[in-house]
Amino acid sequence: MAAYPHDESHPSEEQYPTIASSANFEVWEDRDEDAYIFAFNLNGVTIAVDRELLAELRQVVDEAAEYDRSRA
Repeated sequence: MAAYPHDESHPSEEQYPTIASSANFEVWEDRDEDAYIFAFNLNGVTIAVDRELLAELRQVVDEAAEYDRSRA
């Protein structure tokens, strides 16, 4: 289930293939820009992250998750 409509006015799965998804998040690949596009389905926010920064983003998310676990 993709967050974007499949019509001529919006990107298609072929243009931006979905590489990961859940009920609340989706990640598409932008091959032209060498980036990943993250869609936060709950609030409609979408961001692009350059491929070279993906490891850094993962580290930050892991740190946030660890902080959250430590509070429980």
